[in-house]
Amino acid sequence: MIEDQNTIPILRIQDTRPTFRQLRERYRLSYFEIAQQARVHVRVVYWMELGYPTEFPLALRILNVLSGRAERIIRLEEMQGIRVNMSFIV
Repeated sequence: MIEDQNTIPILRIQDTRPTFRQLRERYRLSYFEIAQQARVHVRVVYWMELGYPTEFPLALRILNVLSGRAERIIRLEEMQGIRVNMSFIV
């Protein structure tokens, strides 16, 4: 039986990287501001925040806007929950 096993629970490793939403709110950017500056549709910014796969060039445009506001380079690897669709890049 499971109750008789001598086991300990596995500790869950917490991801300390900020989410897209946390960065967007930290730098006080709305979906519309990011979309306008990145020249993408508002839904692309919203879907990226929700974790839907985003095409690589669009994701870079959006990160460029965040980087400009942060006055430092923000990389894809520095954020959690970002999914990039790179299937069209050969």
